[in-house]
Amino acid sequence: MSQLRVFISHAKENTAFAEWLASDLRRAGADVWLDASHLVGPGDFLDRINRALSNRDILVLVLSPAALASKWVPDEMHAAILRYKDGFMGAPLVVVAQSVPLQDIPPLWAVYNRIDIPRDYRGDYQASLPSVLKALSLKLSLPQPYKPATLTPATETPSIPAPSPSAAASASAPQRQAAPPASSPALPIAPPAPAPQRQATPAPRPNPTSAPSPAPQVAPSPWASAQPARRDLPLKRSASVPVPAGPVVSRRKLLITTGAVAASLTTAGGVALWIHSRSSGQQHWRVKTGGPVISSPVVANNVVYVGSEDGSLYAVDASAGKPRWRFPTGNKVVSSPVVANGVVYVGSGDDYLYAVDASAGTLRWRFPTGGEVDSSPTVADGVVYVGSRDYSLYAVDASAGTQRWNFQTVGPVLSKPVVANGVVYVGSDDGYLYAVNV
Repeated sequence: MSQLRVFISHAKENTAFAEWLASDLRRAGADVWLDASHLVGPGDFLDRINRALSNRDILVLVLSPAALASKWVPDEMHAAILRYKDGFMGAPLVVVAQSVPLQDIPPLWAVYNRIDIPRDYRGDYQASLPSVLKALSLKLSLPQPYKPATLTPATETPSIPAPSPSAAASASAPQRQAAPPASSPALPIAPPAPAPQRQATPAPRPNPTSAPSPAPQVAPSPWASAQPARRDLPLKRSASVPVPAGPVVSRRKLLITTGAVAASLTTAGGVALWIHSRSSGQQHWRVKTGGPVISSPVVANNVVYVGSEDGSLYAVDASAGKPRWRFPTGNKVVSSPVVANGVVYVGSGDDYLYAVDASAGTLRWRFPTGGEVDSSPTVADGVVYVGSRDYSLYAVDASAGTQRWNFQTVGPVLSKPVVANGVVYVGSDDGYLYAVNV
């Protein structure tokens, strides 16, 4: 069977997705033409596109709103349809990388095989890749998630029988360690230490006149079941509703958010989770918002900032629990805010990243992304880093609200970026952790 020759047509906004798809198709044995790798250097790129289309077996269209608005993608798709009608190519395959209303898809495109990868589906790309490979009659062994072995605590030390002479002879010979199977993933796990060799000694014959010897003392196994040391729980209070976000400690107060309120519980010693001194756990105050509070609070200058699914960012006095101000956005706020240089930065479900004056609660600027901003921002060296459900990581100037750059992954970016030593680390719903130079 000859090698399948694939032409991938996409908008520049979906380059990362197209490169990801091209890499997997190549691993499955296809010969892939992609403009990012074949239109490099001088020359007539239009002529190269025509020559590529003339010797390809099938066109894979990466469909998105940007592809519909592209100058070249519609022409490439129409050319592929004509070549399919004339019997020179297979029917085009449409891979929907970002949601497009059905009425916006050209009727001539809608009749062909289409594989939808909705942007809000967790693990969307890996889940849909087998369907793409099947449509192209390709096969690829996809990696399976690693499942660690379950450790069963030992309740007793098993007895080891004395080896027979033949077994003892074979035990003294050098043993060859079996190589791991080729399909096993290489895991950064140190191999277990070899078990100590136990020498067999002949059992003494019982003496009926002597007293029975005491049982040998056996060192307890590290996995032996044992009751943990019991400690008194220093603090327990019922919130009567789910507590989805992590707590924050400020000035001997434990700040928690629940499904409906932001509350403060008095602590002792300034340590909230593992305090050994006695604590009253008395509720200090609570402030009701208009919706569930998924956002984790942040405290700066004795003010608590937190978002709510009612679409607002709240500023509350940490001592008295009195609201300072409330800033409305256009959708739910599940992003956890961050405060830097007198400005609160927070994402919203209305696809914007907001910069709000920490004292006055007024808008400094807002930055548009292509999807909901559920990621919590990070500020470093005058730049705000935040992820979006449009698959992108953004670097935004903290003062002006202008974009420095954006990096596209193949899944929604919901995690909070971390910056260290000139590198931004962020996770994506595509299953990968990324390290991006700032």
